Amino acid sequence: MGRETLIEVTQELLRKTPPDRLTMAEISAAANVTPALIRYYFGGKEGLFMAAASAQLDALQQKGQAAVDKGGSLKSRLAERLLGMVGQVQENPHFHKLIMDAVYSGSTKESETLTSQAASRGLMLTLSLLHGTDEPLRKVDPRFLHIAMIGMTEFFGSSEVFLQQLFGKDEDPEALRQRYVDFLVDLLLHGLARPA
Repeated sequence: MGRETLIEVTQELLRKTPPDRLTMAEISAAANVTPALIRYYFGGKEGLFMAAASAQLDALQQKGQAAVDKGGSLKSRLAERLLGMVGQVQENPHFHKLIMDAVYSGSTKESETLTSQAASRGLMLTLSLLHGTDEPLRKVDPRFLHIAMIGMTEFFGSSEVFLQQLFGKDEDPEALRQRYVDFLVDLLLHGLARPA
């Protein structure tokens, strides 16, 4: 078993278990290796989590870049980007926790690099959205827009029980996600003011 396989196994486990609850023993058992192999490749659980988060960040960046590069109107590219962000959270509900743990324990060079990459890569995608259009836009701070997009997608993507309380258990999750993204796109492009 190699380094990449250990990262994949860890990513799969982190889809179901928060990082603070996942142990080296569970990772070792799922990968069918000894904890010594994890220490050999990563120095321990934290190093493995950093590698898993970095790999996930790379995948998220690729999806986001594909959405931004797709062409078309700002509305369609924004919708594609937001759908990808919600999907990312639904597929990997503990990813932001993993990144935030790196932020708060950011005493190592690796954790500082990871959080810097997470912030700068996402911001670059937001800047690409804003500057990749001929449509007239009011001036906004792209950093605030980026933070807002993370917040709006993070809660929706990780709050299935809450959404069921608001919309009912019979609501089709895919249709609800699309309706939410359509709402976000309209909100971001037009705000709350009634059209003149």
